[in-house]
Order: sequence, then C-alpha cells, then structure tokens
Amino acid sequence: MTGKSHQPSGLALPEFGTPPLIETVIGVQFDPLPNLDIPRIGLLWQRFRERLPAVQNMPPLEPVIERAGVRKVSGWPALRFGGQAPLPRCWFLNLAGNELLQIQQDRFIWNWRKVAENDSYPRYEKCIRQNFIEHLGEFLNFLLQENVGDFRPNQCEIIYVNHIISGPEQGWETHKDAGKVFQCWNSAYVDSTVPEIESIQMAVSHIINSAKNEFLGRLHVTIEPAFRNEDDKPIFVMTLTARGKPLNPDISGVMEMLDIGRKLVVETFTAMTTKGMHEVWEKQHGS
Repeated sequence: MTGKSHQPSGLALPEFGTPPLIETVIGVQFDPLPNLDIPRIGLLWQRFRERLPAVQNMPPLEPVIERAGVRKVSGWPALRFGGQAPLPRCWFLNLAGNELLQIQQDRFIWNWRKVAENDSYPRYEKCIRQNFIEHLGEFLNFLLQENVGDFRPNQCEIIYVNHIISGPEQGWETHKDAGKVFQCWNSAYVDSTVPEIESIQMAVSHIINSAKNEFLGRLHVTIEPAFRNEDDKPIFVMTLTARGKPLNPDISGVMEMLDIGRKLVVETFTAMTTKGMHEVWEKQHGS
C-alpha cells in the first residue's frame, strides 16, 4: 500500500527505555567497483581486524533503487565481470557477534544485532551513527589509497527490526490481539458471523519527499506474525526500512538521508504502536 508523502516533523524524537529492537542496519549503496575484488577486500579487512576479527562470506545483495512512480522496488541485474560468478558479500564481525560490517562491490553496511539477553541497543546518536561515519571514512580512504575507484553513492538505507513479544506483562497473548499492539489495526469488524482471527500480516509504504517536495525514497513497514524459537511464544516482527537517494553524492549527503530515514522510522514506529505498548517499552519523552 502506498501512503501519502511523508517528511520528518520538527518535534523531539521519543525514546524507549526497553525497546523491542533486535537489529539495526545502516548502509549505503554505490555504483559497482569492479576493482574491489577478494584480494583488496582482504587488505581492507586488515584496517578493521582489531575490532572485527571474524570473517564470514555471504551471498551478495541485489542492488535496489527507489524510483518515483514505481511502486515496487526496482533494481538491475547483478554485474558479472569476465563471466565469473558474483563476488561474495564479506562480513567482518566482532567476537561477540553483535557488531558487523558488510562489504560487497556496491554496498557498505554497518549492523548492530542483539545476540545475548543482556545486549542493549547502543543508540543511534551516541554510537550507531558515529561508528558508521568512522568506518565509512576508513573505507573511502582505502578506495583512494589503493586506487580502487570513485565512490558514487546512489541509495541510503536504514532498517530497524523489532521482535514484539507476547505475554500477560506485555498486554497481549495471541496474534489476534494485534489491536492491542498496533494502532493501525482495528479488530472491531470481528463479530459472531466472522471466523476467529488466527494471524495478521501487514505491509505499508510511505513516500519520502524533500523539503522542496522532491521525491527522495520510501519508508517501508512490514508486520509479520511469528513464534519465538526458544519458547514458541507468539511475536510480531515489525521491520521499518527507510531507503532513498543521498541529498549530495558525498558523506554529508549520505548522512543527511540516513538521518531523515532514522527520524521517520522512530516516528512511524511510535505512531503505529499503542500507548499501552509504549508503557511496556518505557517511553520516556517526545511526541
């Protein structure tokens, strides 16, 4: 579903003492760099090895572009150089596994993940944003010093993944209680003539426009029912993805778009969830 054009408000952002957040992803997509091959990625790892000593190889992500008037996310075929298979996406991880850097020929991504019960979200302003800027700067220095190619960003992306857990203390028990969790769901239509709800799934997209009302990208929200592995408790997986073009083709333009996206993610998460859940998550201030 496509919503109206959406811009961040000037109000202070709300904060939650115990948010249901389990993962944040902050990244930039750029024009492919054919010279960013496996040997050079190995050289790049040496710059991050002290903090991120573990390495894993993953399949590459397909490129995506948000386009005005095109409601489905568009992209282009993955590039092949010399008829070879695509190079992997390389993960550089810390020993705890809750911080990782993802590198491929057209992508630079920084992740925080909750992997232990006592892992607490390190906060965007104080940690996530600064880590991304620091590591991206090191990456750009590497491209320049190793003559890999020019950094030409074309999309920025910030993702928040939330696991909203059920239980008496959480204020809801089964997936049919979605109206107790999400303000955007009204179960009042269910009466004696309608079968009982078993599960609920939602997908919403909002247009992100600039202050001049120019198309920048979209904010995508998905809500999916699931069950927690360890105890089979019902949960809702709520994922908010803000994606769009940088305001300028440099780090400052990338960060401006990411800051816009992050603000929209927090505001939309708050707007779509109920006051009852805000109390559970210890909402502290803001709109």
